Amino acid sequence: SGLFDDLDPPNIETSMDGTAILKGLGRGSYTLVGSKAGMAPAILEGVELPREEPETPLVLHLSKGGSLNVQIVDRKGQPVPDIIPRVFNERGWNFTTLYLRGDESAADPVPEGTVHFGDMIPGEYLVRVYTEGKPVTKKVSIAVGHTSEVRLTLETDEKD
Repeated sequence: SGLFDDLDPPNIETSMDGTAILKGLGRGSYTLVGSKAGMAPAILEGVELPREEPETPLVLHLSKGGSLNVQIVDRKGQPVPDIIPRVFNERGWNFTTLYLRGDESAADPVPEGTVHFGDMIPGEYLVRVYTEGKPVTKKVSIAVGHTSEVRLTLETDEKD
């Protein structure tokens, strides 16, 4: 499961100037994630509630990101459809759900067996799929305005 899969969102009020007011959050430490279509998400960690200076706004800076196409093939090089690879940042956080946008958001059509991840925060990631319980992993760099490509080959014990 992804880092943000099991979270219940708070009550959020937004305005045209980009301000968002979150209500209903209890005492504790939070990680805020802001996102907007066409922009990489912004993440602000370690937000403690209640805040010592509640009148000072917390600011999330959204910016352009990069994207990633992951093609999954078998040993013969044939596309393997319907497998969703997992995307982990350098800290080991699973960002799959946050970045998975589907093929419709890709700038160009993606081939069969390819999964598109869009609006990614620039940096280093691990892309992983499991086949017969064994991970197939590759490291990839994401840069602003660029689409990185990864090809993962599934190795199986099936007879050819």
